[in-house]
Amino acid sequence: MVKKNLVSVSERALLARVNRQLIKRGQQLLRCPPNNINALRELGRFYVVNVSGGVECQHQDIEELAKELGVLRPYEKLAE
Repeated sequence: MVKKNLVSVSERALLARVNRQLIKRGQQLLRCPPNNINALRELGRFYVVNVSGGVECQHQDIEELAKELGVLRPYEKLAE
């Protein structure tokens, strides 16, 4: 059995990678402040906004979005 060693990517680095791709679409991935309970409940930890500030996607999984956009390589994973 071959072990697959995955390289860890920090949340901050992954957020930057995702946003470099989303800006081309006029979007941005934002992180909700951890002390804002109401916003966390409504928007989730990560959410996507458009250039006018309107929320386009709530409760976004940063790792899944990064894979969809092709910015998280198969040999990488989000650091815990």
